[in-house]
Amino acid sequence: MVRWCVDRSARGERLNAERQAAEIVFTTRVVDAFDQAESVATMQLDGQFIDYPIVEATQRLLAIAEALEQRRDAESAAGRS
Repeated sequence: MVRWCVDRSARGERLNAERQAAEIVFTTRVVDAFDQAESVATMQLDGQFIDYPIVEATQRLLAIAEALEQRRDAESAAGRS
């Protein structure tokens, strides 16, 4: 589901950022949909089979993305001081 690659060219960085943003949007939708579907073991979202291991993986991905964003914000704020 999540495929982040390293490409150091300007075009590659832009495409990678777009891919990462799309993955974050999708993982947020997965977690939200699973939360709304009370007491279900599995569901489908955009034609993809979603179950607990997928939801747990998306929750970990969102936690990592949030931590990276906070780190980037802290580094940016430190650079402005």
